Amino acid sequence: MNIARFSAFYFVVLIIGTPIHAASHKPIVLEPSCLHDRWKTSNKVNIMSLSPKDIMGKWVHSHEEDPKDASLREVYRPSDWKFGPSRGRRGYDLQEGNLASVQGIGPADGLIETEAKWWLESGNVLVILEPGGAIRRLHVEEVGPNRLVLRELLDSN
Repeated sequence: MNIARFSAFYFVVLIIGTPIHAASHKPIVLEPSCLHDRWKTSNKVNIMSLSPKDIMGKWVHSHEEDPKDASLREVYRPSDWKFGPSRGRRGYDLQEGNLASVQGIGPADGLIETEAKWWLESGNVLVILEPGGAIRRLHVEEVGPNRLVLRELLDSN
């Protein structure tokens, strides 16, 4: 691409906002590979009709994506996600038969895995029962194949 065409293309993109194909005069749809899947919404599951199969899998906390407010929301990604460097990551492996394993951060940033039970309550509340009776109630706010957003529900007692 010569400089004149390159400059004209970026002029159209930056000033007008939509690049136009010179021959057909139709907009060019740009899908750069650098765009993160979090901007795609077509694969989200309807939270009101959530089933256990929608959230089963191994989910790892992506703390870099957590909102910076005090909303207690946490973003989780599949375990094969390309995470940045971190000093340990928590996670859940939600399996069939209501079996789960809870991954926590151990000494020397190692992984501590604990067996647990899980189920859905009221359609969109994930309940995790850990050994010793500790219960975590997490509202499922968003779920898709590559993203799970949970919000901790605090006891009113």
